[in-house]
Amino acid sequence: MGYTLTILLPCLVLALVVARPVLYWLLPFYDGNTHYLINQVLDPCRVLVIHGPMVKALKSSSMDVLLPNSGASNGVRCIRFGLAGLLKCPFELYPHGTFLAASADDDSVLTTPTHAVQFFRNSHRHTKAVNNDSGWLFGEVLGVCVGLLSGSDWKRVRQQVEDGFARPAATRYTADLVTLAREYLQTTLAASSDQSLETKGIIQVEPAKTLQFYPFLSVAQILFGRLSPMQRSQLTTLAPLREELFKEVIRGGINRLSIAPWFRSRGVRILNEFQTQWEQFVEDAYHAAVKRNQSPRPLVIGLWESYQAGTISKRECLQTLDESLYANLDVTTHALSWNVLLLAENIEAQRELRQEVLSALENEASESYERYIDRDDTFLAACVLESARLRPILPFSNPESAPEDLYVDGYLIPANTNVIVDAQAINIDNPFWVNGTQYNPRRFFTLNKSDVRHNMWRFGFGPRQCLGKHIGERMLKAIVAEIVRQYVVSISADSASAKNLMQEDSWVGLPATRIQCVPVGRE
Repeated sequence: MGYTLTILLPCLVLALVVARPVLYWLLPFYDGNTHYLINQVLDPCRVLVIHGPMVKALKSSSMDVLLPNSGASNGVRCIRFGLAGLLKCPFELYPHGTFLAASADDDSVLTTPTHAVQFFRNSHRHTKAVNNDSGWLFGEVLGVCVGLLSGSDWKRVRQQVEDGFARPAATRYTADLVTLAREYLQTTLAASSDQSLETKGIIQVEPAKTLQFYPFLSVAQILFGRLSPMQRSQLTTLAPLREELFKEVIRGGINRLSIAPWFRSRGVRILNEFQTQWEQFVEDAYHAAVKRNQSPRPLVIGLWESYQAGTISKRECLQTLDESLYANLDVTTHALSWNVLLLAENIEAQRELRQEVLSALENEASESYERYIDRDDTFLAACVLESARLRPILPFSNPESAPEDLYVDGYLIPANTNVIVDAQAINIDNPFWVNGTQYNPRRFFTLNKSDVRHNMWRFGFGPRQCLGKHIGERMLKAIVAEIVRQYVVSISADSASAKNLMQEDSWVGLPATRIQCVPVGRE
């Protein structure tokens, strides 16, 4: 008997080792329920408690993406799994307001601003989850970008880019962002209309598709300098390939495992194709930027020369540029789309904003229009803030951990426990926001700015916040102001009954709603 076990046990272990990657590879071909069952065999389940009423969901082998489930009749609003509909998992409801202090093997979810502020007080010392807890393929795409590095590595790479994203640098880009917004609307908006209307000048578009390349090209210009037609074509051609690559990241399965290259999966093949083209583009863009010698100096010059000097690795250089451009494409598109859609739904706010923009243009003798875009005390700035509050990019933040045990309001969060923030709980359910589910930009005129910062999850809390926040703010304000200056925007009739419709394959909940744009004066 003992001899038999000696033979059978190694064989059984070997069979499981072989079966695991094979089953993972097959996962995308199963329906959601089969996917769920296989995952429970392959992955020891970790419990995650989510504010809401709380949801206890099993941790999937797919990338941890939190998607809105606003139609659920039981009050559950999020599913922490890959693409919407990919996985249907069981839920257990917990009392509203439960604070989760998980064990060291689990994620902790912070649901109040007080807890979040306390935990992130020393965010510059936090450790980001390895590969964002999303597996091997994610690591090959973004695992060592500046946003996911920690400790001395984060400081070392950040030093090469932070000056280019700081507030003083951002103000130098404002005029270019305004010019690009005007050019983009003139050349792209009408051309993207997917419906011909008899009335000249009226167009109907889906903002998430039509407007996405404005922030993309704006950031590209900051990274690489003024783009030649060939460079612009190369970047926009690479975008769909990069999008397909990230879909493979989200799909999970074999892509989560370091043995994925052995299987030459679709994700690995796309990765190799993208990396080859991306590296060649960046190197060529560096040489072109040096030759042009423009001011301000494109960020690619400093990053590539830091790589050449050995200060950062080539992977860190390429992935940081990728993070700034492609990884943030859906993020900025989400923010821009919801700004426009919320204004389309709230005509009075749109009318007030249009009047403010027109007044700013008329009063350029006393204050430049670029200075108006830079300001954070305008109705325009309030509209951008209110959209960010009501429609956070993701319902939850990316996981990170503190290096030591922390007590938050008496709850222990053990050292090295991954923590995520429930953005909806803080931005909407939080009693600080009176009538928090309603769109009301004017609320910011009566609130203390410090209180707003501590009660709103957007760019993060503490010393470590999003590097691109100053440029991102100006991009959004420049294009939103230009849209309402030129057009009266409303929800298209064919989208009126589905205003919260999302793109099925979007990891950030990009809206699929269409808008109608009528030139000002013709409405």
